[in-house]
Amino acid sequence: MKINSGFFLGVLLICTFCIYLPVNVKGRSVEKTIVVKNVLSPGLFSSAKIEGFVGAKLKNCVENGVMDKSYNLYAIPFKDKLDDGGGFTGEFWGKWFTSAALAYAWKPSAAYRDII
Repeated sequence: MKINSGFFLGVLLICTFCIYLPVNVKGRSVEKTIVVKNVLSPGLFSSAKIEGFVGAKLKNCVENGVMDKSYNLYAIPFKDKLDDGGGFTGEFWGKWFTSAALAYAWKPSAAYRDII
């Protein structure tokens, strides 16, 4: 049996048009509002289990990179107010702090909290 694609397209177009028409109740137009409860919600960073090759690389980056840095050096531009010339000396602190905060959210520990 051969299906006519024009007929199928016409039926689809009519159904789509009917779905989007407002409901007419006693001469006035009323739009349908469909409310759906959101069943998906973002999880906590600390609930993510990243293991294997990627997990090992991420753990190495956090432990030997972000949290192993001498973070006191990043505070010097703020303490000595080195931004007089309009430079971005505080930019490095912001990048490090963002990484440290995300690392702490992923694997919360007292040691990481003390660093932050």
